[in-house]
Amino acid sequence: MYPPKARPISDLIIDNKHRAKKRKRHSDEINTKEYYFKAKRSKVSDAEVELEAYSSEICRLISGKEYVPSARAYYDKNQYTGIASRFLPEFKTNYQNSLKIEETIIDALSSSHLKNAIINDVKDLISESQNEESGAFVSSLFSLNTMKSGYFKYLLSNYLDCENKFDEDSLKQLVSDINQRIQFINKNKMSNTNELTLCQHLNNLIEKYQLSPSSSNNQNNITIQQLERADQIAKNEMLDIEHLNSDEFIINYDNQDIRFKVSDLVKYRIAKGLATTLTTRYIFMEGDCNNSNMSKDGLIVDFGMTKFDVALQLMDENALVKILENSNRNSFKCTARDIRSFPHLRDAEPRYWPTNESSITQILFKVVEKYMNNDNIADNNSKLFSRIVCESINELCDKYDQFRQQEAPLLERLINYASMLFIEIKAWLLGKKYDELLAHERKERLFTFVGYFVKDLLEKNHDHVMQVERWLKFTFQRNMHVFTRTDNSVYKNLAHNPAFIFHKYKTLLKYCLTNTDTYLNIAKLYFSTDHQINNVPLSDVVSKSEEQRIDEIKTVLFSMPEFQEFLVEHGPIALEMIKTELSDYFFRYASKISHKSEYIALVNSFKVNELDEKFELLMNQCGLKCTICIVP
Repeated sequence: MYPPKARPISDLIIDNKHRAKKRKRHSDEINTKEYYFKAKRSKVSDAEVELEAYSSEICRLISGKEYVPSARAYYDKNQYTGIASRFLPEFKTNYQNSLKIEETIIDALSSSHLKNAIINDVKDLISESQNEESGAFVSSLFSLNTMKSGYFKYLLSNYLDCENKFDEDSLKQLVSDINQRIQFINKNKMSNTNELTLCQHLNNLIEKYQLSPSSSNNQNNITIQQLERADQIAKNEMLDIEHLNSDEFIINYDNQDIRFKVSDLVKYRIAKGLATTLTTRYIFMEGDCNNSNMSKDGLIVDFGMTKFDVALQLMDENALVKILENSNRNSFKCTARDIRSFPHLRDAEPRYWPTNESSITQILFKVVEKYMNNDNIADNNSKLFSRIVCESINELCDKYDQFRQQEAPLLERLINYASMLFIEIKAWLLGKKYDELLAHERKERLFTFVGYFVKDLLEKNHDHVMQVERWLKFTFQRNMHVFTRTDNSVYKNLAHNPAFIFHKYKTLLKYCLTNTDTYLNIAKLYFSTDHQINNVPLSDVVSKSEEQRIDEIKTVLFSMPEFQEFLVEHGPIALEMIKTELSDYFFRYASKISHKSEYIALVNSFKVNELDEKFELLMNQCGLKCTICIVP
């Protein structure tokens, strides 16, 4: 029995480029809308197909249909054949059209952007500054001229508590404190590399802020709310803002004419789209946020690894990808530091992420992914397993003979390292302990083992490793869709963009205001009652997963001063935006219940008038007073 949202493959007409059109039901006419058809791979289960379609829908719930294409699972006789999603003709991947640094700075908000960057760097410095001795904070107070770590942190904390952080005297004192700390570190020959880098970066930011025209007076005085109103007007009037004849865009806001640079409105849309969908990816624990699955303006596609906590449980036990994707238990850890510096993740470590540099391990794994569906890979055949691994890496290396000749010893050691990693994978596949299997492999002499490889490689061959890594990325980037170092740097800059910060917190607030009944009723539209995990229906599994994730994010978010400041300054306005978005989402289902009774439970799971009460409760949980207002 297929779920209500699934459709027979006979409803589609598919061409040889995976494009598809729908036949109108009960009619011979063809729908003009185009779709992209993703065929089901042989080792993908029917439950995984349903999960992908479901994941697309919950991303639409949080991000909106503007950024996420609709998707359905299609079946033929007794099994699914694939998923069709709305074709996005305007979609260009970040690999094809990458985000540029100048596109992350809205000129009208540049002063706030720099202020956010300075504050975040100060907070990072407090975390990075290393104690020289136990009880350093106390002892330093009695020797103020030494600028030890404890006293430095004390001064930085005082700066954050200062009301006039950005007046000339406060910044001058901050620069003086930083320079004294740098001198102290250098004089005592301390190896605080990260701290020194941060100190220099912060000094540069302060200098840049002091030289900026807007530091003394923001002449435009443009707000995020005004930019949002201008964006909505442009969309309602269906204006192509990137190709307007004028450089200015004028709206009437509170009986005043507000002038915007068109370029700022374009940049606002980019920040809004990326904040909305990257936060959504983070919320739903996306396992494959690679360079080909997103655009620089926030469109996202491919949801096969969304809800990875559930997807992992559905994968074939012999699927190599189960190990490759689950190599880090902290992949989706939620912390205040990550939310504060989002999208720059330092605690969570998803496999692909715009601010994260791919490791050599990931690159080597990717090379052998084509062997993933090889049934023999799980056999207890060490020679076959070893050959597959080594041939894969050798295939990579052979593409540039000259490079390989120059760095042969290092590349051979990389092969050895890959072999060690794959011993771990093989041990898991065979249900054996790593040490036992390693001892067996050593005895059989099927692997060349280099003792203490990782430590030796990093300490003695660091420059060579970086050279190999750059070469690997350059060579295989088109296939792997990894983010470049330039991408990493550009996306990190979004963390200070006021528009990005607003929509980041608004998206997290929206998620916290949803309820598990909604996810359960969406799941019932997408999952067959036959599909279970440990005898629990999949619809219950995913709704329980959402309940746990909401609680996890609330626990971290509600204790953050930054989120509390957001609620005080922007909460009521964000709430009105959320009401509009959720009302639009549920209206699409409500308008169809007269002939589709399966939507009734989903529509009844949402009451727009309950959001005010939920928001008030949320404010109280954050220790704040709630003031609901009507947005003009």
